[in-house]
Amino acid sequence: MWLAPHGREVQGIEMIPEAVQDARDNARESEVGNALFYEGRAEMLLPEWIGRDIRPDVVVVDPPRTGCERPLLEALVQAKPKRLVYVSCNPSALAKDCKYLLENGFAWRACSRWMCSLRRIMLSTVH
Repeated sequence: MWLAPHGREVQGIEMIPEAVQDARDNARESEVGNALFYEGRAEMLLPEWIGRDIRPDVVVVDPPRTGCERPLLEALVQAKPKRLVYVSCNPSALAKDCKYLLENGFAWRACSRWMCSLRRIMLSTVH
């Protein structure tokens, strides 16, 4: 929801039903009207949205310690967002996923550290 003030619409995808309901409740309580939350797998929903000509400008991923699974990386490449923010606490998983993304049209733009162990990388597509 921290992105909601910066965009026309924010769409969140989460696999855990309780987390989706919590996000919806938080949006309602915070009076955030431009945030929608969906239960499912991003690697399934993102291609569906692209098929309906819905393309995100910015995608934020916060994968498990093992990194993104290949189908999600492929969906991100297909989506071609202008910016991808990748939140990671595992440098080796971050490196593995960045290698794939960089080989498939993304360009490294910035990297920053938060709270000593949390790392974030910003990638952009090259058009």
